[in-house]
Amino acid sequence: MVTLISPIHRTTTPYPRYLMAMKLGRLLRDDEHVDHVDNDPSNNAMENLQILTPLENQRKGKTKPLVSLVCASCGIAFERQRHKVRGLGFRAEVKVPTCCSRSCSARYQMLARSKSP
Repeated sequence: MVTLISPIHRTTTPYPRYLMAMKLGRLLRDDEHVDHVDNDPSNNAMENLQILTPLENQRKGKTKPLVSLVCASCGIAFERQRHKVRGLGFRAEVKVPTCCSRSCSARYQMLARSKSP
């Protein structure tokens, strides 16, 4: 954080925002967010900073890591966001069979029911 002191009041601003304002030679508007390109907040190199709109910044932050899986019904490899995989604990393997689609899931459930006594 950088402390800015004016004759009227004192305020603080995040260091990356301050750096971008100095580079542009103007204060940033409220609808301009400064983002780290490599997502490393400790890397404040100017080449690593970019200005985004609040919506762009929000969308960038919502990307979740993908997990590679194999469908339990048809055997096709697919990817899904980690938080959407049921039974996948922290640093754990998938404990619950996962399917690539609802139709494969229904097929798998019917097959599992017919095999159980």
